[in-house]
Amino acid sequence: MRIHLRAVPIASLGLLLLVVGLGVQAQDCEVNMEWVGVPPDEYDRRFASISEPDGRPLGFNRSVIPYVTEGIPNPCIRVTGTEDRRVEVMAESTPVGSTICTYRQGGQLECNAAGIYFCDQATANEIKYEFLCEGTSCEQTDVPFFFRFTISPPASEMDPELWCDNRDTGEYPRTLSGPLPPGVTMAPNPQTTRSRGSSHNYAAKSLLGICIVAITTFAINY
Repeated sequence: MRIHLRAVPIASLGLLLLVVGLGVQAQDCEVNMEWVGVPPDEYDRRFASISEPDGRPLGFNRSVIPYVTEGIPNPCIRVTGTEDRRVEVMAESTPVGSTICTYRQGGQLECNAAGIYFCDQATANEIKYEFLCEGTSCEQTDVPFFFRFTISPPASEMDPELWCDNRDTGEYPRTLSGPLPPGVTMAPNPQTTRSRGSSHNYAAKSLLGICIVAITTFAINY
């Protein structure tokens, strides 16, 4: 009986250590990349930049989440200069579809197959972000992905919360326009044509107007 009574707190302690361990992992991954941002007015908006090894489409950088059985550390990226600022975090797999995740401050795991987006208040002058993959999409091959961190201006220049609210949350590399078909220099302008139904309605209304005028004229002369 004593063994049974002791087993309960030991199991609970093991669960607690596991939860704490996940939190430590979220904040203390081993850094293997330093974030170097690109000013927004220098973003590369060419579609070709997506496939260029050194391309930075829309200011995004790229990395690879390794195949789960290879034992290679996940990407762990350090962002500096974040004290008293908001940090916008964006990431998407390439091609889109794999569920990639990263830890938010405080240990919360954020996952999304369509693309990660959040904008948090920084709690220190540097933050580490570990990226990992979840689900069957990660069990057969490496998962390439794009990521971008954007740091808000000082609070003296702009309210950090308003800065987050005004960000373009849909600006991912996948949104860049592809090349036009051969021989096409620009997208054709849409042309508005009147449908047959509209023509019939117009003709009917005109005929009705003529009849009203004729009846009115006849009534006055009579």
